[in-house]
Amino acid sequence: LRNLIYLSINHNQLTVIPTELCSLVNLSELHLNYNQIMCIPEEIKLLKNLQQLLLARNNIEEIAISYVVGSSPSFDLEAQPLVRL
Repeated sequence: LRNLIYLSINHNQLTVIPTELCSLVNLSELHLNYNQIMCIPEEIKLLKNLQQLLLARNNIEEIAISYVVGSSPSFDLEAQPLVRL
């Protein structure tokens, strides 16, 4: 699995992003749309090759500004109940 570059886990009722995913060092695209995810773990920064992180239609209320400002991956945070950045 360490060579995996694309992973789609859309529509799975996930409530958290499994930190085990952060060991997939070659991952460049991670699709987690239409789940129940509430936060983004700090470990996501370990995915140095990540270029696209899709999180549309989840339950993310807060996101650390450090995830967005100066980060290399593009984010899709469409339709989130974001309370603050």
